[in-house]
Amino acid sequence: MVFQKIAILGMGFMGASLAASIRRFGSPDWEIRGFDPLEGRPAWAQSAGIVDGAFSSIKETVEGADLVVSAAPVDHIVGTILEAARHMKPGAILTDLGSTRERIETALCEGLPKGAIHAGSHPMAGSEKTGPEHCKDILFVGKWIFLTPGTSSHPALDALEGFWEKLGARVARLGAKEHDQIVATTSHLPHLAAFALANTLPRKWEEFVAGGFRDTTRIAGGAPEIWTPIFDTNRSCVLEALDQYMANLKEWRDALANPGTFEIDKLVKKANETRSRLM
Repeated sequence: MVFQKIAILGMGFMGASLAASIRRFGSPDWEIRGFDPLEGRPAWAQSAGIVDGAFSSIKETVEGADLVVSAAPVDHIVGTILEAARHMKPGAILTDLGSTRERIETALCEGLPKGAIHAGSHPMAGSEKTGPEHCKDILFVGKWIFLTPGTSSHPALDALEGFWEKLGARVARLGAKEHDQIVATTSHLPHLAAFALANTLPRKWEEFVAGGFRDTTRIAGGAPEIWTPIFDTNRSCVLEALDQYMANLKEWRDALANPGTFEIDKLVKKANETRSRLM
């Protein structure tokens, strides 16, 4: 299965980065088509040379496409995919970059027309910045892409895996529930912790903030239109991860509340060991 014509629905940071990556690593004969409800974004992408055509409707964008990718925020993915499915040619593949899977795929399994081929493609890559002007053509190089099956077959998943590998990514195939559990801890919880830490700082002390605070809260710059729907659509898994985090924070509180440094030292060393394995 070869993708000659690729439609990207959503030209924010992720969609534009995908277009730029395809332009850099994809075949020269691939046609890239872009759509976004914000009129200026596709035009910017076309002027930057990362899409071949900028379109004002989903219908126009997906016409004749072999692969359609929704790069919309998670609360708009289902509607975007269902609209695209109405106008796509038979046999084309639908995918999306949503960072939560179970709710999206349940809705699509119920709502897509019979025979429609959809799978999830969640890149473990991103930025706290938004807008196509911040796009990166190497965003996916060396990063994990989580493929979840949706309504697709093995040939479609094989085609998507080859597509992402061509862009330099590593691919793991997971069920939607397992995916949501993994990202709740590895992605969503760190963002939640950064938001909470940023909200803890009294305004009168902002001028004294050191590098550690800035580094730890960098991802607290994530846009609410992106992160509010993510937390909303993955509530149960994020709550499980948050409960575990709060249990660990209680260990820290207990260690600090008691005299001596043994327990504090033990917790620091345990964290050092985990961090060293991630290097």
